[in-house]
Amino acid sequence: MRAVYVDAPKCYRKGHESMKRILLSVTLCLVACVFALQASNTARAAETLTFTLVNKTGYGITKLFVAPHSSQEWDKDDELLKGRAFGDGVPVKISYHTKTTATAFDFKASWADGDADSEWSNVQLENGATYIMTYDKKSDKASIHKE
Repeated sequence: MRAVYVDAPKCYRKGHESMKRILLSVTLCLVACVFALQASNTARAAETLTFTLVNKTGYGITKLFVAPHSSQEWDKDDELLKGRAFGDGVPVKISYHTKTTATAFDFKASWADGDADSEWSNVQLENGATYIMTYDKKSDKASIHKE
């Protein structure tokens, strides 16, 4: 028995090239979509986070910093009060323009009585929420919790 090979007709070969072009177009569209999604995430990274913070520490605060938990240092641009007083029992509405995407933030307070600064770490913030700051000077324990 002899094997017979049949060459595909020219119209099939042309159709095959068209299919390659279609697949290439679909692939390029998918790549463009991935880049668009990444760009939207980058735009989201620079969003404004608005929340209310209530000082129930028992002390006045002269400076209040916020930074992403992953940050290694405090930036003067992250100081929230901008010269305003933040007395005990007082709520302050804060709008913080984030520089990066973050799910957790750290706070640092400078006390009006001149004591050493205190820090609150790994605080999960949500837009529109209210948070209560507390501090126990004897144990040097600071916390922030959602109301």
